[in-house]
This record gives sequence, C-alpha cells and structure tokens, in this order.
Amino acid sequence: MDIFSKLNLKKINAFAKLSIENQKIINEKSTLFKYKPGQPITSKATIPDSVFIIISGEARLLSINDKGRKTITKLGSGVLAGLSSILNAAPIEEISASTEVNALAIPDSIIVDLYNNENSFKQYCNTTL
Repeated sequence: MDIFSKLNLKKINAFAKLSIENQKIINEKSTLFKYKPGQPITSKATIPDSVFIIISGEARLLSINDKGRKTITKLGSGVLAGLSSILNAAPIEEISASTEVNALAIPDSIIVDLYNNENSFKQYCNTTL
C-alpha cells in the first residue's frame, strides 16, 4: 500500500519542507498501524521505537497519577505521537487511542537522521516541542 495515498507529508508542518529523497525514505521504511480504542500508542514506561503520525481516528494525551488517568487533550489527524520522547531520549508521552486510530510509524533512526540532516525538521522540533 502506498503510504502517500493515505497521508500527504507536505501538509504536516514537521515534514512540509523535507527533501524529495527523505520523503521517499519515509514512504519506503514506514509502516501502517491500527490501534483499537484504549490501546496505548506510546507509554511513559518505554521510549518508542517510532514516531506515529495519526492518519485517522482520535487519541488522548494522558496524565497519569495516583488518582488515575486524565485526558490532557485529544489528538487527531496529522498529530505526531512519540516525537518528544525520542528527541528527549526519555519516555515522556502517554498516548492511547480513544477511537480506532490508523497511524504511520516512522522508525526512530529516520527521525534522528532527519533531525541531524534536515534543517527545516530540526527547526520545527526546536521551536515547537
């Protein structure tokens, strides 16, 4: 399945100015995932091995404490899950699907390479996260 048939990276701020070469790398190396409601996408227990772009559906960014879980905000199409955790080398995001979620998983090695070699991506990360 052609990932670009489901997702236009140029419409996502983090990837809007990527080189054609890096767009092709993402297309070739990324994987589509489906999450059921309640299923974790990222966890504060582990650093994710991918950044997940939500293609469809809705997820929740959660705060977890002694009193339980609380939704901080809802996340929808085009949102990146796991990017902050990978770039900080710490599992800091707790995100779960609230509806069925389709997401594109971009391996962490590609994200690190983009951060080191694509100025527009690095600038996005440094000013947005």
